[in-house]
Amino acid sequence: MEIIFPKCITILSDKLKVIQDKNFNGGSFDLDKDEIVIGTKSLKENPHYTFSIISHEILEIIYSKMNARYSSSRMHNNYLFSFDHQTFENANQIYCDTIKLFIK
Repeated sequence: MEIIFPKCITILSDKLKVIQDKNFNGGSFDLDKDEIVIGTKSLKENPHYTFSIISHEILEIIYSKMNARYSSSRMHNNYLFSFDHQTFENANQIYCDTIKLFIK
């Protein structure tokens, strides 16, 4: 699998800048800044891991924008997800349309 990095992606009509960070292996997003950060430190050694980070962040963005991701009062960064099957189907279609931009 070859991973490519588009400069921008659009999720639910919001355009997000895609930023690669070669210094770490994680990911994050900031909807206020309209950006998604993907750590690519292990990209050459383990592209599947990097792909899982991309997938994770894209799905979290989708569920956040669909109001299906909630903050937990118990722990910082421990999010709760709640949605019905139709929301899952819609999110899955948006995910598939978005993730194909990262695959060559």
